[in-house]
Amino acid sequence: MGYGAYLWLRPAPAQVVSLPPETPPKSPERYPLQVESDPPGARVYVDGFYLGQTPLRSPPLEGGKRHLRLDLPGYAPVEEEVVLDRPLALRYRLAPRPTEPQAAPPAQAPPALPQGRLVLKLEGRSWLRVMQGEKRLYEGIPEVGAELAFEPPVEVRAGNPGAVRVFLDGQDQGLLGEPGKPLTRSFP
Repeated sequence: MGYGAYLWLRPAPAQVVSLPPETPPKSPERYPLQVESDPPGARVYVDGFYLGQTPLRSPPLEGGKRHLRLDLPGYAPVEEEVVLDRPLALRYRLAPRPTEPQAAPPAQAPPALPQGRLVLKLEGRSWLRVMQGEKRLYEGIPEVGAELAFEPPVEVRAGNPGAVRVFLDGQDQGLLGEPGKPLTRSFP
């Protein structure tokens, strides 16, 4: 007798146990985010990720507590914790940065860079991530010509370090690295 005969002649099981159907895990809720600013054109970041410029209508984002930041050159940045538990439409009025009266700079002088800060000037396209400890300050692909300023200590990772010029305490430190060779560098 072979295996087929065994299957035919074997005794029936004493008890058959059926398991309840497995329920798939619930996917996180997602909600659209709309952000407007006065004046428009502010860069919008959620949890350190660049989403776009105002006026912004984002695709649905995972719900929960989120860190929102708006940046516009010449205006004070806006940072706020928002709870994304429904579709949100937010509007912000950006305050101009106070300007101190200064003597007119000589015609050939380059613009002054902030002292005690790290400034990254994009001379080409590069993906960037800037971390301060475990906190992500920036991640994205800034526009060519953009200037991003951070308070040290920070760690900078660039996909194309040859496109990123570094200024530390107002002094030109040169390019972050070689073109096309991803690099991570710490600035105390």
